[in-house]
Formats: sequence, C-alpha cells, structure tokens
Amino acid sequence: MFRPGTFDPAVMQQSDRLNHLIPVAEANSMSAIWASAWREVWAVEITVPVMYAFAELDCFWEVSQAHLKECVEAFSNSPRVDGSFVHGAPHCMELSLWSQGWYARCFGFAMECAVTSSARSKASEGGALC
Repeated sequence: MFRPGTFDPAVMQQSDRLNHLIPVAEANSMSAIWASAWREVWAVEITVPVMYAFAELDCFWEVSQAHLKECVEAFSNSPRVDGSFVHGAPHCMELSLWSQGWYARCFGFAMECAVTSSARSKASEGGALC
C-alpha cells in the first residue's frame, strides 16, 4: 500500500501486528450495503462536525475534486464539514510520513470544534464570547 519514499521502513516491522484479515461478509457488505447507501442513509444522519480528507496517492479510493465535493456535500446536516486532499500521501496515511501532520490536523479540528461548541453554549446562555 505504500509507495517508495512515503513511509519510514520501520513501519513494516509492525505489519504482522497490524494486519488482520477482513471477514468475507464485511467485504461483501462494502458494495452491497455501504457503497449504495452511505449518502442517503448514514451521512445525512450526522449532526456533528466532520473533517474529511483524501490521501492524494490512495490506491483504493477514487481521489478527485468531484468525489471530494460529493463526499463533503453528503454530510448535509453537519454544522461544519471540512474536506481536503493530503497531497502526496498514500493510503493508510496514518502510518506514513504524513502521519504526524495528519494527527495534528485531526486534533486541531477537534479542538476548534470543542471551543466553538463551548462558545456557542455560553452565548446562548447570555454570556459574552470574549
């Protein structure tokens, strides 16, 4: 899954520990259940902030502006949806050289959302935002 130069070779020492076979029923559900219904059935039910990103060099998912737009727009009931590309990153970017930046982005997004939620709660109770 990793292209040369996109990961620390030490990650490969963890392959056995991280590798798990996918049950046949789960693999079959990908196209039979998930792919056909995620937008209309599940994404519209999400009411919390969503951060969505494609690894630019992902070998399993369609990576395009049109698909990113489609994915972001599917979360129509979310108060905030951030969609982007992680340029140069491979599939499993959480194990790649992009991992630290990716996790920093995830934690930063979560912190922003927590502060926004807290500020809105205080404002709705009549408190000042500053």
